[in-house]
Amino acid sequence: MADQEFEVVAKLRIRQAKIEDAKDLQTYCFPAQDLEMVTQSLTADLEQAESKDVVRLVADASGHAVGQIRIERKSSESTIGHLGDLLVSSPFRVFGISGKLIEMADKVAYENGLSQLQIELPQSETAIIEAYERWGFTLHPVVILQKETRPYDEVQSDDKEA
Repeated sequence: MADQEFEVVAKLRIRQAKIEDAKDLQTYCFPAQDLEMVTQSLTADLEQAESKDVVRLVADASGHAVGQIRIERKSSESTIGHLGDLLVSSPFRVFGISGKLIEMADKVAYENGLSQLQIELPQSETAIIEAYERWGFTLHPVVILQKETRPYDEVQSDDKEA
């Protein structure tokens, strides 16, 4: 049998998520999570969407949510949108869907009064950092200091010894 070539055409639409997307999101973006967990997370985001504190966009390929991104405003006064959960099902990544989601996230953020988008990533994620730089993000060095918490009684006894 001879090889045959076919042209495959699908429509991609970036739109706000809806509760009916839970099954597709679980299948294509969150396969390690069960449907109930994905549905709960999506429901929580949709409830916050009315106040524009959270916007979840999906990449809809011919009726199936095959990718998504989440924008969160941490406080009502903030003009910074925090990006998270940029996920695209692996067979669809070659079509540049991540870039389209970022493009639409930028537009939606601006329309919702946000002046900046940011994402926090570990330094070890060089490929992801480079992708965000291609999408127009700039790297800002940040120092993170952490301290383990202890019960109050231990803190008092340590202070007495000093």
